[in-house]
Formats: sequence, structure tokens, C-alpha cells
Amino acid sequence: MVTSPSPGRSDFFAVELSDGDLYALFNLGGRTQRFLVGAGLNDGRQHHVVMERSGRTVTFTVDGEQHSERLASGDDGSLDLGSTLFVGGTSDPAQLPWLLYSRMRDFYRGCVSDLRLDGGDLVELAQLRTDQGMLMIRPGCLEMPHYCSPASCQHGGVCRERWGGRLCYCMLTAYTGMHCEKGQLMPTSITD
Repeated sequence: MVTSPSPGRSDFFAVELSDGDLYALFNLGGRTQRFLVGAGLNDGRQHHVVMERSGRTVTFTVDGEQHSERLASGDDGSLDLGSTLFVGGTSDPAQLPWLLYSRMRDFYRGCVSDLRLDGGDLVELAQLRTDQGMLMIRPGCLEMPHYCSPASCQHGGVCRERWGGRLCYCMLTAYTGMHCEKGQLMPTSITD
């Protein structure tokens, strides 16, 4: 979800899910700040997320657990959200702020329900879908496919579910390859 600024302003607010971690981004006309809201939220379960801003304090609540962050000073402190709200993607990623991880990735896949802004009425997601031209967004929730198994990644690699398959993260192992199956990296030392 991202808002676009009014003409002549750089303000925006965005929420994005990247590799299972939920981030909130704020730009109050100065620099953009990214905050980790919650980790591991791509587990196929429903999560309740509340974000509140009061002045320069931002409070995040995920499934009843709360933490706060402080927005930097150096701007006027106001957040001009403009007039456009994107939820789930846009037909033109060039419209999105540069600092979004999701700008260069597939659009959000998952479920959004009961979206409220500023304590107001529920956002009519079906109408927003039409307004954004995002006709591939469908009502209802799809279940994440289960591609990972205990044998998916070798040598302690971590299997991450993707909508189009699985991905093995081998970075914390001494192995490489699609399944962390290729050769052990040998530590080297440099001596005089």
C-alpha cells in the first residue's frame, strides 16, 4: 500500500511486505525512513496490524505486540498523503517511490481486509481495484502453495515459500546452488 504525494511535495507513506517482513516507510518531505513492523508474516496465517502516528512517534502493533519508533526531525512534521492510494500494486510501477522494495518485484500476493485510514470508514477495496486498473486483483484469499519440504534445501539451507515455487537461501552455509548442493566453500587465509 502506498500513497502518492500532492504536486510539488515528496511526502508519502507506504506499507510493503518483502520476503515475509512487513515494513512501513514514511517521508514527511525530507528523507525517507523505513521501519520493520513485523517479521515472518508470510506464514499463511491472518495477522492483525495497526499503525498509528502521533507527531513524530509511530506505534506499530502486530497481533497484540506493540513497539514504537521515532521519526527524524528536519522537515515540517506534516504528512501530505496526496490523493492516490495504491493497494496491491499499480499498472505502472514508475508511479511508485524509488525506495520501495516492491517497485521492482512482483506485486503483493496475499489478503487485505478491513483496511481503515485515519480511523475512518473501511476502504472499499473492490472500488479501489477498479480505480487503480488492477483487474488481476481478486476478491477473497488464496492460500500460499506449499513447495518447501524438509528435503528442499541441503546442508542447512533455509527454504522460503514463493508463490511460484521455492527458494533456498544458502548464505549461512558453505554451499551454493539452487538447493545449496554445490561444493563446499573453502576458507582461505592470507599470510606474508
